[in-house]
Amino acid sequence: MNGRAILVVSVAAVLFLAAVPALTMASTPSFTVVSAQWGTTAKPVEAQPGSTDIPLTVTLQFTGSLEAKTVQGALQLAAAAIDQQVVGGLTDVYGNTTTTAFAGSITTDATFSLTYYLDVTSNAHTGVFSIPLEIYWTDSSSGTGYYSQTTSIGVPILGIPTIVFGATQTPLAPGKVNNVSLTIGNEGSGPPPSSSFHFRHRARAHWNRRSSSPTSVRASRSRSQSGCTSQPGPQALN
Repeated sequence: MNGRAILVVSVAAVLFLAAVPALTMASTPSFTVVSAQWGTTAKPVEAQPGSTDIPLTVTLQFTGSLEAKTVQGALQLAAAAIDQQVVGGLTDVYGNTTTTAFAGSITTDATFSLTYYLDVTSNAHTGVFSIPLEIYWTDSSSGTGYYSQTTSIGVPILGIPTIVFGATQTPLAPGKVNNVSLTIGNEGSGPPPSSSFHFRHRARAHWNRRSSSPTSVRASRSRSQSGCTSQPGPQALN
């Protein structure tokens, strides 16, 4: 009875191992990261804590000597790090921390892109995220297995700026030009990108006959301006 049980387990183990594609680490890097950015090359966007369904485009160049087939890239989101400290904070739109994109066949020296759609948790850290990228492919020399290469990409997640304005409580002198100080502050988690604000406002106070103090202000000249410059392992294809 025990002998039969051991035989069944052994056969099952052999079948399981046969179903997993063999992996061979590439002796030399065959793929180079050209760029990684939120959005697309034609329409870049910014990622912030709480962003959802945001595209991440990774552009690669293949430098191998043989045509690469069934090329796929798996982002390991759980290992996302800032300054070598793992912080996570990213998933795909289904909540997975490993997400794979497929590119098909790539010829030598060709440049191609992989696009992922990700969610950023509302409490994610801000900074430049380093995310491991595992690339798998086959060619005419790989037989039934896959070659693999591990690299990484870097993308920023910015804080959310919250600009607030305020003015000092200044007594107004009737019939005269009054200076009022305006304050600008940022109460958010990140700075606005290269923002600048310029205000110039001259106002004259006018006497309210029903009151003993000036209560209305009419601007004699004003100008305001603002600007802003500103799952692991290869997956089989059906």
